[in-house]
Amino acid sequence: MLEKIRGIVLNTIKYGDNNLIVNIYTDKFGRQSYLHTLSRTSKSKNKAGLFQPLFILEIEAWQKSGRNLQRIKEARNVYPYKSIPFQVIKTTQAIFIAEFMGSILREEGSDQPLFHFVENALIAFDEMCEGAACFHIWLLAHLTDFLGVMPDIENAGGEWLDMQKGIFVASEPAHSRFMNPEMAGMFRKMLLTNICEIHTFKYPGEKRNQLLGNILTFYHQHFNNISGLKSSEIFKDIFS
Repeated sequence: MLEKIRGIVLNTIKYGDNNLIVNIYTDKFGRQSYLHTLSRTSKSKNKAGLFQPLFILEIEAWQKSGRNLQRIKEARNVYPYKSIPFQVIKTTQAIFIAEFMGSILREEGSDQPLFHFVENALIAFDEMCEGAACFHIWLLAHLTDFLGVMPDIENAGGEWLDMQKGIFVASEPAHSRFMNPEMAGMFRKMLLTNICEIHTFKYPGEKRNQLLGNILTFYHQHFNNISGLKSSEIFKDIFS
């Protein structure tokens, strides 16, 4: 069946001379893989540029339940980014976010609130001037809510975060999977902060990297499919 779908590009793999396999997080079907055939015209070759990490697209695709690879008929850019593809830091963040989402969003099926949250956040990120360096951390923090693993920040029982239990506790846990009061406080502040207030975070690069590492460790406690994110190493160089 031919469907009109809105989607966020996660990654693209060249397949043969004129085919692309594109992984897209869609509003109707969750994460899906699509085959897109490029003709040999210059116009079609330019369309390959649509499938960059986190580009927001509207596609027409032949969609069949149970098929691993769907097929795209047409694609267009819904929101042409003004800054993400042209600023090195934002581009690096986009690559990381796309890789993270590609690892964690495994299940098929529609999740409209999650899709629209990410879509609106990306548009705000593209327009963001101040605070953009913290956006990827803010996004990962808030995704814990949509993925069902957010700690109870309203009834915190202390300043330490026990990652195994997913709760704030009054003293250092006996195991090594915890956030100390400084990191737990930064994480909690991220969770309580609206996207319009990201500019209030004035953390230096070293602290941002440390917090990102803690949040990724937190995700490891609840999901087993996010290890080996290649782009996370790039952050250590660019954001230090």
